Amino acid sequence: MQGLINLALPWQHLVEKPIKPRRLDLYLAGELADSNLSRSTIQRLIHEGWVKLAQGKNTEQPIFSPAHRIQKGDHLKIIQPGPTSPPLSDHPLKLSVLFENNDFLAIDKPPGLITHPTSSLALKLHANLADRLGMLQRPSVLTWILHHLPANNAFPRYGIVHRLDAATSGVLLIAKTQDSYEILQRLFKKRQMTKTYLALVHGVIQKRQFEINSALTARYGRNRMTMALAGPGERSRSAATTGEVIKTYNNASFLKVYPSTGRTHQIRLHLSSIGHPVLGDPLYGRKTPGHSDLASHSSFNPQPATRNPQLPVSRLMLHAWKIRFTWPVTSRMIEIRSPLPADFRKNFLFYLKQWPPL
Repeated sequence: MQGLINLALPWQHLVEKPIKPRRLDLYLAGELADSNLSRSTIQRLIHEGWVKLAQGKNTEQPIFSPAHRIQKGDHLKIIQPGPTSPPLSDHPLKLSVLFENNDFLAIDKPPGLITHPTSSLALKLHANLADRLGMLQRPSVLTWILHHLPANNAFPRYGIVHRLDAATSGVLLIAKTQDSYEILQRLFKKRQMTKTYLALVHGVIQKRQFEINSALTARYGRNRMTMALAGPGERSRSAATTGEVIKTYNNASFLKVYPSTGRTHQIRLHLSSIGHPVLGDPLYGRKTPGHSDLASHSSFNPQPATRNPQLPVSRLMLHAWKIRFTWPVTSRMIEIRSPLPADFRKNFLFYLKQWPPL
């Protein structure tokens, strides 16, 4: 397992128990159940020639068919990619760099760009193998890193210390050294990063300031994972969000949002849970997730649902506007801002007839 995930050594296995002839992909899926490799990924490994098999003293040979029947005594091996692997797929991706020093940089992630492939396994595999498995075909921040920061191949998660949803734009930090990766991770873990988001939400929020403390849990559907407020006894992770109303309109509110934790979809679900989903949110914007004792989790008392329809916007109206922290190496306070993207401002102007009040 370690050989596959870390690629330090080939993964090897001897089929010792008597079994009926069984498909190679099914057998490997069972043996590698803890490795996060899906059956389709295993099939691609086989098709690409990474799986070899030897019977008895015979020389090992690559097996290209997932349906190959294995039997007791077979020696299986999954090889690590060699130096002759083809170069990564070319992605003509240009990203604006908001800040850079010798330790880390901050990019301005545009809306619609994923931080890394849907399968986080791509962050654990060697880049050439992830590319051969088709994980890097879609442009992402990760593919940009592989082309522009080749030294990051040696770092955990390629230097990615946090992520933004694909639809969310704004500031994203990337470590440039092993030490800075560990320092940035520690700052996030200790909640010493002050993150400020801008959000345009549905409805008029009456309180100028509010706080939401609602634990989140994952829900796994047929095609994707979504988040939900955790019920009593459910396995969950704590999540805390505070907000400040900048300005209200007839059927919308413009907010500064400060997440003190960094859970998946945290801001979107928390705002939806109080009846004010982020405009343009296809996951949490159409209906408000129910929670019987929301008041016990939040200082905000939800208002009755407004009759005004949600504004039809062309993007998720959520932007990672600012991040502020003290860099321990120099004791310097660093603040990095991302200007509101043009599509955010245009949606704001078109539907509210004025520019964002910043």
